[in-house]
Amino acid sequence: MKVQVKAIRQYGIRLNDHQIASLASVDGYLSLYGLGTTLQISVYANSRQESLIPDLYDARLVSMRDAKMLFAGLQRTEDPRAAQYFQEWAVTIVSL
Repeated sequence: MKVQVKAIRQYGIRLNDHQIASLASVDGYLSLYGLGTTLQISVYANSRQESLIPDLYDARLVSMRDAKMLFAGLQRTEDPRAAQYFQEWAVTIVSL
């Protein structure tokens, strides 16, 4: 489904309402799939080559209302030895 996504935490710390409102959203296609017992969410451009933003691992749907959803999970850094951060995505469905 086509969506607009805002990652609303930075290094695990939630941004304030003013910062969230001023964030540019990422437009793409949401992909949700299972990896063992956990869910992973990605946002792709049309080609599905590379995620537009870092994937959300162990994702959970926190809330949903109309065309808006809030997901929470872990965001990994590029270095597998580095820290993982708690992240939330504010997702708006643009079209199915």
